[in-house]
Amino acid sequence: MSRTFAAPWATSLKIISLLSTLLLLAITWLLPLPKQVGSLLAVSLRALPVVILGSCALFTVRRYELTDGWLNVRRLLWMTRIPLRTLTDAEWRRGPFGWAWRTCGNGGLYSFTGWYFQKSLGSFRALATRTTDAVILKFSDRNPIVVTPDDPGGFVEAIKATGTG
Repeated sequence: MSRTFAAPWATSLKIISLLSTLLLLAITWLLPLPKQVGSLLAVSLRALPVVILGSCALFTVRRYELTDGWLNVRRLLWMTRIPLRTLTDAEWRRGPFGWAWRTCGNGGLYSFTGWYFQKSLGSFRALATRTTDAVILKFSDRNPIVVTPDDPGGFVEAIKATGTG
């Protein structure tokens, strides 16, 4: 049995993404380049903001699917598959990003993804679209994973119904 959950964007993610997109596109079009800059360098400098936008867009979290002992996180063009066989707990918590430090990843351009650290949770991987509440998945063999399905309570129930967590 599989179950699908949407990954709605928080207002903060919408605002950060909109403003960052506008800023990066403005840099692309408005960046003054000195006359002595070679054409290859000029093209590279103008293309860099577009490459950043495209790269971040690829990692957008679109939805979560629970199926056959796996959590499938749908991205823009692919799926990240996370086995749930070593899941020990699934907990819906408010504010998992409170005072969290991003150690490597994206802090709001189309998603909150990557690796973070928080004193109470330790090092964790985020595959999220909001920071106010989330489901924290704890494993026996890896760091926790934080996800933000549209129905966190239903998500936790669905995971517990599979016999994991």
